[in-house]
Amino acid sequence: MIKLNKGGSSSERLADGNYFGRLIGIVDLDHQPEFQYGATAEDVIAAGYKLQFIYEIPTEFDSEGRPFQLLEEVNNKEGDKAKLTIRMKAIDPSGNITSGHKNVVGLLDAPVNLQVGSTAKGRQKVANVSSVPNGVTIEPAVSTPYVFSFDTPNMEAYDIMPKFLQEKLHKSTNFKDSPLHLELLKVGIDPLNQDASTNY
Repeated sequence: MIKLNKGGSSSERLADGNYFGRLIGIVDLDHQPEFQYGATAEDVIAAGYKLQFIYEIPTEFDSEGRPFQLLEEVNNKEGDKAKLTIRMKAIDPSGNITSGHKNVVGLLDAPVNLQVGSTAKGRQKVANVSSVPNGVTIEPAVSTPYVFSFDTPNMEAYDIMPKFLQEKLHKSTNFKDSPLHLELLKVGIDPLNQDASTNY
């Protein structure tokens, strides 16, 4: 039995710049509601089907010895101009590991060249992602790579992801009575009725 890392977040951050890393997590967030993140009408993330990518920098560690991880949310839709397609082509230019840029799961544990930047409020963000140059060896991931499907949930993968990602899954407009909801109910957790929930 492999002990799974619960994950977590850190207030520390990487300096802006380029880093080699790996895509260690692909989480299907299902249909997320509209999200207001600021005070103005423009500060809104539209509702839609979303994926969360989790990138790890296996050579950069915070003060607690955890490798830095960066998250990027993309709309789960195809199309030449869709960010998901752009990311698949950037990480896998040949299309070999993604079946011609149609299978996002093929990106799991893929080496990446990350450009780390800052938002207007100074928060860390993924500014760009590209493939790793030929001949460059990237360190293996420190964390366990995982894929999480909303429709066929792997609860070991659910355990690995940070708590705030678990909570985003609970906010899906399809969460009630979904396979994930039913799996959580089996162990006495109902995120829709927190008073009746226990720690998982």
